[in-house]
Amino acid sequence: MQHVRTRTIYILLTKYSDGLSKTIGLFTGSEYMHASIGLEDRETFFSFNTKKGFCIETPFRKPRSAPRILYRLDVPEDVYDNIAQRIQEFVNGNGRYKFNYLGTVLCILRLPLWCIPVFNNNRYFCSQFVSELLSLSGAAKLRKNPLRYLPKDFSKEPQFRPCALPAVVRI
Repeated sequence: MQHVRTRTIYILLTKYSDGLSKTIGLFTGSEYMHASIGLEDRETFFSFNTKKGFCIETPFRKPRSAPRILYRLDVPEDVYDNIAQRIQEFVNGNGRYKFNYLGTVLCILRLPLWCIPVFNNNRYFCSQFVSELLSLSGAAKLRKNPLRYLPKDFSKEPQFRPCALPAVVRI
């Protein structure tokens, strides 16, 4: 029997205290309002935000008081490579990928999927982006469609295991 080599991906959930995050928390009852995905280095994470659209985050390079939780998922090496390749396509996208405001509102309002119009493939909200990467790569079978995925939903998936946050790296 051949041993399948695995690699680790990380899902970081963060609670921010800005106005949008407070509003999202009020409507969803979520403790965490932002989701991002990282590869094995645990220094660089990828997500979407309202200011930049697709963004590269380095959340452990400076101290932050915002509550966070980190989950890990071990996946076969080919799945890991698929996720890394898809992330690289976003990195190379030269600003093509924007924030999905309408999708965020419709997700928060929990409208049935048939009410949600087909979205431009270049627009995402944070948890939609992360869940779509996981789903399309075969890394995880998720309970919901990525258009309905909120950051709090990651904590309900049994395949994601909480793990220790890395130490802050001072530059």
